[in-house]
Amino acid sequence: MIPFRLAGIPGSFVMQFDLGAPVSMLYGNTAGPLLAQHPALLQKLDTANKTSIIEGRPVGALEDVSFYLDTVLFTHRQLAWFAGFGDSLSTADTASASNHPPIIGTIGADLLADKILVIDFPGQRLAVVDSLAVPDTSRLVDIEITHGRILVPVRVNGTEHKVLFDTGSSLMSLFLSTRNWDAYRNVSQPLDTLRVQAWGRYYNLYMAPAKAQVTIGRTVLQPDSIMANELPQYYEFYKNLGILGIMGNRMFYDKIVIIDFKRQKFGVFDKDNSRFTARGE
Repeated sequence: MIPFRLAGIPGSFVMQFDLGAPVSMLYGNTAGPLLAQHPALLQKLDTANKTSIIEGRPVGALEDVSFYLDTVLFTHRQLAWFAGFGDSLSTADTASASNHPPIIGTIGADLLADKILVIDFPGQRLAVVDSLAVPDTSRLVDIEITHGRILVPVRVNGTEHKVLFDTGSSLMSLFLSTRNWDAYRNVSQPLDTLRVQAWGRYYNLYMAPAKAQVTIGRTVLQPDSIMANELPQYYEFYKNLGILGIMGNRMFYDKIVIIDFKRQKFGVFDKDNSRFTARGE
């Protein structure tokens, strides 16, 4: 979660940072009252031209807006408008009274085009910079960024695959389908079942002890669990993208992750041995 506020508009919020989302967006149920209270902001909402796709649905956007992520100003940006989604502001206001600011939307990969992203998971910090000197370039691997989606080459149990890196999948090391996960889990152990929701839809998520080693370049990671669901649309999504599945945050909680959107590079570094020199936002 990243502190967020719209320039010139009172109120403190947070945004979910979700690199699985190709576009940054505001949730209509949460942000709608702000537009009603600020006519100049409402005039920036264009729902006639459907410029983005969210959950398979064409949506409009708030055009030419400026906002702060923590203290960093982003100007003249577009935020897609996800109508009918999110908590109502009255509900969110109640939550904020207990030091939990309302979640007003999602920051996606579009905000980072031509930038370099540094995610310091143990320090709970991130930076968006124009250039970066990394201590060991051999730890960077070539990636593919297609329609904002970050496809990372990995070796799982010695076999080459691609996975989608998704910071919105915080619970997961590897998120697969029940059709393809048997080779990567301990099939002798019983499954745990979680009831989870994504974008307002609920489904069963199955979890099993991992029987997998994941290598990214020279970095070897050992997931403790593998997760999967049985929804056919997820399996078809993986197949259409040519990926094994989704790689979430769970394997990186003690690491620093670098994503160079300019040169399409991805790297994983240990916290204690990394020194970076950066400039930019």
